[in-house]
Amino acid sequence: MSQKKMMKKNKTSKYNIYYFANMAAQFLQIIPIYNKIGGYFITAYPFFETWIKMNLKFGLGSTKFVFKREEIDKKIKGILISQSATNLFPKTDNIIRVYTGHGVSDKQYETPSRKLNAESFDYFFLTGPKDLHRLELAIDDVNQLHKKIVPIGMIRSDNIINKIYDPISIKEKYGINNHKKIVLYTPTYKKDGGTLDFLFEKIINELKLEFNIIIRPHYYDKILFKKHLKYIKINKLNNVKYIYKFNTDLTELFTISDILIGDRSSVDYDFVFTGKPIIRIKGNYINYIKPPDIYDINKYCFHYDPYKNNLLKLAKNAIDDKEYSKRIVELRNNCFYFNDGKALERACNKINELLENLKEQKWNINQL
Repeated sequence: MSQKKMMKKNKTSKYNIYYFANMAAQFLQIIPIYNKIGGYFITAYPFFETWIKMNLKFGLGSTKFVFKREEIDKKIKGILISQSATNLFPKTDNIIRVYTGHGVSDKQYETPSRKLNAESFDYFFLTGPKDLHRLELAIDDVNQLHKKIVPIGMIRSDNIINKIYDPISIKEKYGINNHKKIVLYTPTYKKDGGTLDFLFEKIINELKLEFNIIIRPHYYDKILFKKHLKYIKINKLNNVKYIYKFNTDLTELFTISDILIGDRSSVDYDFVFTGKPIIRIKGNYINYIKPPDIYDINKYCFHYDPYKNNLLKLAKNAIDDKEYSKRIVELRNNCFYFNDGKALERACNKINELLENLKEQKWNINQL
């Protein structure tokens, strides 16, 4: 290596890629980027559990912990990719700030009294027009937002579009060894109106004779996990799988599922890439906003009223509906950019470009 190149490497070697979030599950959307180009996860007080979980999953040293979130910008240099809608990142010469979020849903980003600050980020990596619409309602400066947009597409859709999974192997992995169709139930958090607590037994009892059931609870509802696992064990429900670990690859579950039952989780929008039917549960949800009709999954899916409908009949009819796949493709194209299976490639290329530009900029400054 030449002396000049060695000097350049020494000057810029401290610059890296960092992925920020509060809760471990918020990293799920970004893990494919980490797996491809590396870097470090980073979280801050009081989310010590997140630091533990991520280090256990990806190895000690993979995740950094900062005791004051307001000091993150003083602790790192490089690209900071945030999955959290937080206004903690002042502009500095050593950091490029990228916002990605951690899911596409109908949930509002912020309360009306606390807007997301466009000045907190240099770029917004967006999955599509629906993502943009939701940000426009939550941000303090829409004009700045529009100047900072980088269209990426839905990273989690790549595995679905590219069909990388073998359904037979995935079924074996999760212990599904019969030919019954599979229902995936993915409720949102109880405090947001999620249905897991009061519909857990009802959904199982209505579907268990004719379907395999996979239940993927929200990570905030962990107080319910022990009780539910005990119920499944006592009742010998071998065709009911309760998958609660935060790092589960949801696209594996999508691959083997024939239908999704959701309420207001962002998983509902992820699932549209499968083209398979979605049933949404009617309920009293909070902190949600109605999107325009072209982005509103409720206009395209089936609906279940626990007090009126027969869920088994509804699920069968939804699976047999030959027109559904056309409707859901329309929603997918309305909500997301590209849909070509290359979202991860676009995101990684842009991050690497930003990192190299930052290193080059600092190298040039250091030579003055």
